[in-house]
Amino acid sequence: MSRKGAFATAALYVCLALGSCEGPREEIVSPEIILEGERTDSLFLDAKPGESRYLTISCGDSWEAVASDPWIILTPSRGKASVKKTVYVTALENGGITARKGSIVFSSRKESATVGICQMSDYVPPVDQPQEPGDTPSDVKETILAWWTVGNNDFMTTWNASKGFCWTEEGYIPADKPSGSKAVAKWNIGNSTADVARTFIISSDLAGHWAVKPTWLDDNLAFSVPLEGAAAQDTVLVRLAIKTNVTSVPKYWTTEYCDASGDWKTLTDYAFPSIKKAVNIDERIVLGNEDIAKGVLDFRLRCSDASVGADGKTLETYAASSALRFCPRGGVFDSFSDAISFTLARKKL
Repeated sequence: MSRKGAFATAALYVCLALGSCEGPREEIVSPEIILEGERTDSLFLDAKPGESRYLTISCGDSWEAVASDPWIILTPSRGKASVKKTVYVTALENGGITARKGSIVFSSRKESATVGICQMSDYVPPVDQPQEPGDTPSDVKETILAWWTVGNNDFMTTWNASKGFCWTEEGYIPADKPSGSKAVAKWNIGNSTADVARTFIISSDLAGHWAVKPTWLDDNLAFSVPLEGAAAQDTVLVRLAIKTNVTSVPKYWTTEYCDASGDWKTLTDYAFPSIKKAVNIDERIVLGNEDIAKGVLDFRLRCSDASVGADGKTLETYAASSALRFCPRGGVFDSFSDAISFTLARKKL
């Protein structure tokens, strides 16, 4: 493993690939702690117990690993000087409604290195929600068709951890709930004048947003959601939120759905009132017989006008920094606030 200069702190790389429990004995004379692998910051674990992640540690001094919380299990938790070890990281079951975070600190007499830990939650929110003004939860049955977690980054990082913690696989974003869902989302580049590689980002603090940049005219995030269990006259409720912290993101975005003939129909036009403020998107799509026959709901959020930025000033072309965020819903504190969700609602008989 090459080194560049003297380390001021430990060089940290997280190993997510399977490996042997014990590496070969090597003559390690440096007192520095070196954790080898693909990442430098965090490990992500499933909600259910049994999954392990791996960190390979080298140190010229004896070392000890201490977890911040009792649900983080380390095997082994200490090692001798100059012996390379692979440490297994597992977690007890997370029965909470949100992901939980912790850390591991590896320490020798002179050095330390910290690894963040994030464990997923399997929580699915209550399905009874009002559908129309005047309805109460007892009037409506609402079931989840597709769910993309955004308030916590566990799902997308686990999905693509071995490829650098982006949130897509060749542009596709799989739904993380319900279990076994075939729903996917895909980012599409819409305008040839901005046909450059997109960068996909998750918030570095493990709890905040996804993002894509740059963004420009006709770029869109399209969702394909199977209509399992749906019937004509049922309503699909769509909830998500967008946000930007930069003025170069286009101001105007539109929601659309694709009918059975393949035509995209406009639902609602949205505009950023300013930067750093979430725009909540709520849509109701009443299903017809043709939609049921098609079997899939195609929905997208598209940049409909790139002539002005989020601050209302004129844009001449796209900016490399124009990052659109998908974030928790502003001012909403219900079960759906931390997700992009598609739910099926019908009146109870």
